[in-house]
Amino acid sequence: MFAYIRQRFLYFATLAIALTLAAAVVLAPLWPDGNIPALVSVFARDAIVRQTALASSVGLAVTAFVFFRPAGFLRLKKNKSEPPIPTAGA
Repeated sequence: MFAYIRQRFLYFATLAIALTLAAAVVLAPLWPDGNIPALVSVFARDAIVRQTALASSVGLAVTAFVFFRPAGFLRLKKNKSEPPIPTAGA
């Protein structure tokens, strides 16, 4: 039970971080020019930082789907009543 909750938490936390990073890239140029923080300024003005942040957010989303996806969530269920296919092994 604890492992399932931990896996679900890691899945949603990783997706939330990926979405936050992508949102920072999209929303930083829209920040008013008044009192702009340094980190927002970097996201708003540097194209390389924005491209790297978007690539990182895609990587985090893929990591969430590959490693932390909860059991039974977007997975095909195998029919366990069928016997395995006989194959020759090495």
